[in-house]
Amino acid sequence: MKTYFTVILALVALYLGWAMAGNSVTQTLNFQIGSFNEIAVSGDPDRFVIDRLNPGPFRTEITDSSTTYSITTNGENRKITMQLDQNMPQNTDLKVTLTPPPGCQGNLEVPLSANAVDVITGISHKVAANLGITYKFGADSKAGTLGPTTRVVTITICNGE
Repeated sequence: MKTYFTVILALVALYLGWAMAGNSVTQTLNFQIGSFNEIAVSGDPDRFVIDRLNPGPFRTEITDSSTTYSITTNGENRKITMQLDQNMPQNTDLKVTLTPPPGCQGNLEVPLSANAVDVITGISHKVAANLGITYKFGADSKAGTLGPTTRVVTITICNGE
C-alpha cells in the first residue's frame, strides 16, 4: 500500500508541476542572412552573320540587343565582369554594353577578350530585372571568311576592389 500511495503522490506532484507552468513561455530564435550575388540572362543572342564587308579601311559592325539580364545582390561595392572563353579571331572583335542598374556606373562598348574586364561598377544592395545587353560584332576586310564559330561569354558578379 505504501508503494501505491508513493506512486499516486508522485503523479499528483507531476500534474501540479505542469499545471503551475504558467500561461506564457519564451523561446530563443537564431537567424542570419548570408551573402548572395545572383545574375541571370534571358537567353542567347542570335548568330551574328556578316555577309558583306565594307570596302577599304571601314569596319562592318552588326548589333544585337535581344537579350537582357537581371541581378540581385545584398553585397556592397560589387562589379560585373565579362570575359570570353578565348580571344576573337583575327581582324574581328566583340564589344558589349550592359545597361547599368540604377545608381551604378556602366562602361560603353567594352571590348571582350579572354581576360576579364569591368563592365559595371559600384553595385550595392541591388535588385534589378530586364536590363539591356547589347553586343556589337565587328570585322574588317582583312578578316576573310569565317565559318560558324562560337565564343562563350562568362558574366560574373564579384568584389569591386
